[in-house]
Amino acid sequence: PHLLFYLCCDSFGSCLALNSIICSATLFDRLILLNPASSFKQQFWSPFSPTVVKWMPGYELGAFGLLPFLISFERVPKSNRQALLKAMKQVTPETAAWRLSLLNNFQLDQTALTQFRAPTLLVASVADRLLPSVNEAQRLANLLPDTQIITLQYSSHACLLETGVSLYQLLNQTQFVPAL
Repeated sequence: PHLLFYLCCDSFGSCLALNSIICSATLFDRLILLNPASSFKQQFWSPFSPTVVKWMPGYELGAFGLLPFLISFERVPKSNRQALLKAMKQVTPETAAWRLSLLNNFQLDQTALTQFRAPTLLVASVADRLLPSVNEAQRLANLLPDTQIITLQYSSHACLLETGVSLYQLLNQTQFVPAL
């Protein structure tokens, strides 16, 4: 039996995944992107974000202030909210600023992307308050030849933390998991 190699990333990781498939397209049999951050630099506030984060007083309070943009509190169990906040507090302001600067400098080679032939699943949350995920999924679907889009009507940016959202169910729903 042939092993299938899936590349699955969300948000910031989607930018890394897009660059990976451009550099090594034949390594992956399937690509799954959830609320890709490849549209980050199109946001009016993106050029200022690394500087603001790096010099923000009370960085831990800032992490808490970012939660409403990442999740819908009523859809994410308390334990997942606490785990997300704990993880966010582990990231230093300098590291957060560096990651934001990487997003600001991200360049998508659209021509190379059209050469990727593996099936791709784009998951986009309609209620994403951080990025225009649905528009970005549609834009990427126009570049990637074999693409399906799933829109999650009530989900936020960090959709996999929500009750009722299961990556495995999404893969089965779209027949992205081959029958055994």
